[in-house]
Amino acid sequence: MSKEQLHHYQLQWLQQQYHFDEGALEKDLDEEWDYIQEILKFCPAVASLFTQLHHREHTGFVDAPMSTFNEEAVETLPKLEILFTLLRASQWTVFRSVVDQYKKEILRGTHVPEAIVVIDQSTGIGIVKDGHHRVTAYLQLHQEGKLPSPNASIFIAVSSKALHPQLRIYQLTEMRIENR
Repeated sequence: MSKEQLHHYQLQWLQQQYHFDEGALEKDLDEEWDYIQEILKFCPAVASLFTQLHHREHTGFVDAPMSTFNEEAVETLPKLEILFTLLRASQWTVFRSVVDQYKKEILRGTHVPEAIVVIDQSTGIGIVKDGHHRVTAYLQLHQEGKLPSPNASIFIAVSSKALHPQLRIYQLTEMRIENR
């Protein structure tokens, strides 16, 4: 991925996020595309309107981003409340800056779409398929006492599409939070 492939306004926004450190931005564009995709979710809608690089389904702050498993839109899936203790992660790392941005938006009262989760019917365990940053933000806010929930739970969107059977599953607390 290169700067030439980014929309002009998205590139300007990214440069601001990197405090105009061109070397760091270039390195991440080449090597850390997952991180770039995550932070582009917070790029103002006006900067995303004319590009296919980061397509938005709606306008405004992360209004129902498509799942990374492109066949599922969060808003079309059934919702369920689940205890944090029954959730597991299907990825091993999240980015602190993205989690922190979600926490700010949640505390502001912004609608943040539910994570997409597959429920194991035999155990009741939910495996996060898409939305690890969102789940981590809600979990941290709960642990900090900023989102009191008597049941220590979160609302999720339930997917009926199975994950790969060889996928490694982690406890939420086992995920590494990378300082990015």
